[in-house]
Amino acid sequence: MGKEKVLRFLKALVLSFVDVLRKGFMYHSGALTYHFILSVAPLSLVLLNLLSLLPAVDPEKLRDFLMHVTPDYASKVVGELLEFRQKGKETSLLALLLSYFFSVGFVKQLGRSFAFVTEGLMGAKGEIFYWIFMPALLLVTVLVIFATLSLSIFLKFVLPLKVSLLLEVFYVTPIAVVSYLIYRSFAQKKKEDFVFTGASLTVAILFYLLQLAFSWYVVNIFSRNLLYGSLTTLIAFLLWVNFNFLILLLGARIIYRFKMLK
Repeated sequence: MGKEKVLRFLKALVLSFVDVLRKGFMYHSGALTYHFILSVAPLSLVLLNLLSLLPAVDPEKLRDFLMHVTPDYASKVVGELLEFRQKGKETSLLALLLSYFFSVGFVKQLGRSFAFVTEGLMGAKGEIFYWIFMPALLLVTVLVIFATLSLSIFLKFVLPLKVSLLLEVFYVTPIAVVSYLIYRSFAQKKKEDFVFTGASLTVAILFYLLQLAFSWYVVNIFSRNLLYGSLTTLIAFLLWVNFNFLILLLGARIIYRFKMLK
């Protein structure tokens, strides 16, 4: 029975990859990217405000550093930082409210995308689900993904290649757990635990490979040419987010295909 499930899962995986190429999954991954940016952008203001409040961020030291880099704009940048500190509480509160509002829209779009790729097997939920449970899960997801990506890039700078790759293998686990929770949350029927676990592990491994590609770009392109790298990093980041959501939809399609192969 276990061998039959594995073979069925592998067949579902192949069929799902074909479906990604043939069907309009890219439209939904693009819509998810748009809603994701809307929800994360205000949250970044909160993080910037928290960073500006740290004792290590000394305006005088920052001014001295900027005087060597951009002497014409040093005083202006420090002045804006001090003004940002003064208005930080109001800005952070407004940013949190905006991020929460847009995150609900993102979760609803995620439900519609899941409903499309699974043909109704996963999808719509009640309003309480959208306004209370999923925004918290979304925040955890964002923190996990960006923490693992940042740590991956940092390790590539400070550790030998073989050691950093060995450590990155362990990052698959938290991403797999988050993916599993997302799929379970949107599933209409709580059965077939095998396929949810398999789809989550597949998604986590693909996330990891995509993360390696993006971190390689940052290390080898951005760090070597700041002018050219900064112009293309935004595009690379948007593509990275888009393909991450495409992989997430692929996992949902695997679950659908697995159930249809009975």
